[in-house]
Amino acid sequence: MPVQNRIIKIQKRNRALVNFDADKIRDAIRNAADSIGGLRQDYLPGINSRLFEAYGDADDLAAFLAEMVVVCLNSEPHHLITNFPPTIETIQDSVLHVLRSHGFQITADAYECYRWGRHWRRQGPSPACSLSATGFPANGWKKSSNGISSTRATRWRRSTSWFGAGRSNPRRRGARGI
Repeated sequence: MPVQNRIIKIQKRNRALVNFDADKIRDAIRNAADSIGGLRQDYLPGINSRLFEAYGDADDLAAFLAEMVVVCLNSEPHHLITNFPPTIETIQDSVLHVLRSHGFQITADAYECYRWGRHWRRQGPSPACSLSATGFPANGWKKSSNGISSTRATRWRRSTSWFGAGRSNPRRRGARGI
């Protein structure tokens, strides 16, 4: 179903205005789905089964979901004013909303993980090359007799402002009464 898009420009993170391209939304949804093994991983009988019947191909289903994102963006009247284009964050929020509204929870989680991973790489104190996919230093830990060296791990946590769920987390300190 072709959707009439009235959004012409979007605002990037550096405040630059660029042309809106709905194909990028489709590609992002498709990449998130591919990272979990396809959109079929989110098949829920009675919830999104009609979507799978109507759009048998994953590319067609991703295109439909991207069109729903465009509909959500066009429903906001202030986005239609030239001086107030949607931001990247607003578009990403709309993608998550559409995915979760149509029952694609696992795909939405994968999309959000990628989104926050990119955010941390942009904002984080450590360069991207020093972090692996799990967030720990890529060069590994020095092993002690009973596992990971706690002094090296503590130094890394302090240098990168990383707090685990243990006693060093100040937010959890008050919750446990420590």
